[in-house]
Order: sequence, then C-alpha cells, then structure tokens
Amino acid sequence: MANECKVFEMRQPRMYNAPIRVVPFLAKQQLSSGGTSAAFNKSTVMVTIISSLAGTLEFSSAGADPSGSGDTFPIAADIPYDFDVRPGTKVRFA
Repeated sequence: MANECKVFEMRQPRMYNAPIRVVPFLAKQQLSSGGTSAAFNKSTVMVTIISSLAGTLEFSSAGADPSGSGDTFPIAADIPYDFDVRPGTKVRFA
C-alpha cells in the first residue's frame, strides 16, 4: 500500500456510541504526506480519516488553508479516526 492518508466525508455523524458510519460517502480524498485536502463539501459534517503511516493532522477554519504551525492531532497508522467538522474546512496530513 502506498503511503497515503484517506479522508471520507459524510453527511451525518455516526450514531452516538455506535461504530456505524453513514454511506455512501459524500466524497473521498487521498493525501500524501505534507498534503492538504480540498475544502470539505457543503453538506459534510463528519470525516473518517485513516492513514497507512503514523502522522499528524491539522484542521483549518472554513475557507482557510492549514498553515503547518497550528494545533495538530497525532494519529497512528491503520486506525480510523472520526471528526465532526464544518463545511469548507480543510485538513493537512504530515
């Protein structure tokens, strides 16, 4: 598997306390290390992110690009992470 970070955008958050994701996804994006996503869809309220490499995620405010110097969230390889997001937000994987 190539070193990549996959971002799955969803219209609704998963059910509270249940590991159920809403499909079909609104959009899917692939990021390389150091890559920034496109702005999330106007209907996206949740994303699931999984990466083949450990790394960090940095989210932007809607309409802005992550600068690389903001708050980061560490992620382990091959573990899905769910985040509630606002439409127009972008994520950077490093």
